[in-house]
Amino acid sequence: MVISDGGDNASKRRYADVLALARQSGGVIYAIGLLAASDEEDQNPEALKRLCIDTGGVAYFPRTADEIAEVSAKVASELSEQYTLGFMPGAQTATRAFRKIEVKVTAEGRGRLHVRTRSGYRSLPEGAKP
Repeated sequence: MVISDGGDNASKRRYADVLALARQSGGVIYAIGLLAASDEEDQNPEALKRLCIDTGGVAYFPRTADEIAEVSAKVASELSEQYTLGFMPGAQTATRAFRKIEVKVTAEGRGRLHVRTRSGYRSLPEGAKP
């Protein structure tokens, strides 16, 4: 989990580098964005949202201490209700290409379901070890 305003004030890596590392680790990132009431220049909630969406997580932006507690409980609950879905792709490639994925879920009698997934994965070249 990341607690931040999303602003970049002293980093040594670009967003693309951070995203590549997050994808490589297979981690799901959840963020609690603590933003100032005034529109400060160094805040970047969009970067937090993108990073979370790209890794299968979600970014929350609570405004009060009570909301921070609610969001923390929601993230904890969501983490305890996660499942892992695996599959073997048919075609192998010679490079570590990024493959997009889309997961759709239906359950009769359950109404509309929401599934949060990462946007894809990096494939391993044929014969490579993870």
